[in-house]
Amino acid sequence: MPISVMVVKTKSFYKNGLNLGGQEQLIGNDGLGLSEGEGHLFLDPTDKQLGIDDCVFDVYTVDYDHRYETKGFVFDRQFDYYFKNYKFRIYHEASKNLLILAVKKEIAKAFLKEISKEKVRSQKLYDFDYLKIDFDKIVSKAENLSGLWAQVNRTEVQTQAYFGENINLDDEVKLVLKEKDASYALFDSTIGNNYQKIGITKEGNIVIYEDHSEDQQLITNIYKIYKIFLED
Repeated sequence: MPISVMVVKTKSFYKNGLNLGGQEQLIGNDGLGLSEGEGHLFLDPTDKQLGIDDCVFDVYTVDYDHRYETKGFVFDRQFDYYFKNYKFRIYHEASKNLLILAVKKEIAKAFLKEISKEKVRSQKLYDFDYLKIDFDKIVSKAENLSGLWAQVNRTEVQTQAYFGENINLDDEVKLVLKEKDASYALFDSTIGNNYQKIGITKEGNIVIYEDHSEDQQLITNIYKIYKIFLED
């Protein structure tokens, strides 16, 4: 099953973590409840570290209520939003100002936005930069570009996809890359001892298609992908 993670650069990162918010509960006659209010966000440091090459990643656990805007009714009361809880880990490498979030793009971006609001004496506790993705660099280092998604300006179509073996040799794909319209690249490359299928989005989201059941294996591969394809 594919695993999606996001990689960003840190400008500020408060190592002691956060404990924000809480929820109210609407309880019906049948004992069921619906969470509302502001939700919660817990960012907790652990005593675990991952050593990878010349890096040491500090491991944090996250318990995050993500807010979805929608209208509905429950127990005869109207609501305009609801929360869905996500639990995941993030990995911070202080010396390289690098943060890896082991959760899908939508939740990673929302989580980063939330913690970026926190300040002490007008100073942000957390501040981040998204990676600047160079698809030319990715294509030049990939062993086989097998998929490319691009933004297009057409009446009823916003995205165009291209598939095949070594599609970077196709003239239309060359034009997409030249005009900097690419939004997602799917390719094969050797990472460590394994030949892997990898996807990278323009926001710095990495999708890998192998099963990674342990932190060490996952973050080792993500860091190697970052070093080869994304590092400035």
